Amino acid sequence: LAFAVTAAWLVQHDDPDQEEPQPEWREGPNGFGLYDKSDWRIDPHVTDDD
Repeated sequence: LAFAVTAAWLVQHDDPDQEEPQPEWREGPNGFGLYDKSDWRIDPHVTDDD
């Protein structure tokens, strides 16, 4: 039974065509930068608020 459950889980979760979303360069809430799938800017950026 454990083998069958494990095999069923692997078949369901092993999709070679599905990839994790990669960070992308785009204009976002904090200006142009590298954003992840959650709209968090992940690149180091410098603000010119001097």
